[in-house]
Amino acid sequence: CYFRDLILAGYAEACAVCGLPLASLLVASHIVPWSSDPAERMNPRNGLCLCGTHDRAFERGHLRIHRDYVIHISIPSPVRQHSAVQDWLLRFDGSRIQL
Repeated sequence: CYFRDLILAGYAEACAVCGLPLASLLVASHIVPWSSDPAERMNPRNGLCLCGTHDRAFERGHLRIHRDYVIHISIPSPVRQHSAVQDWLLRFDGSRIQL
C-alpha cells in the first residue's frame, strides 16, 4: 500500500514509540481516523509508524501523543503493575516519539 510505504519509510521502518525495527510487525496508523476525514486518508502527515501493540493502544486511547510529541499512557489501575504493561506501555509514558 502506498500510504504504508510512505509512513514506514518516513520512520526508517521503526515504531515511533519503541523503535521496533521489524517491518512485518509495523502498522501505518492514521492520526485522524480513516473513517473521520476522507481527505486525510492518504496524507502522510496523518500517519504514524507503530508496532502492533502501540497501534492498538493508540486506537483504544491508552496511548496518546500530545502536540509536543510527548507520549501519555493511560491504563486502568488493576493492571498497571503487570510486568507486560510496565515493559510495553508505561515505560514510554512521558517520553517523546521518534520523529
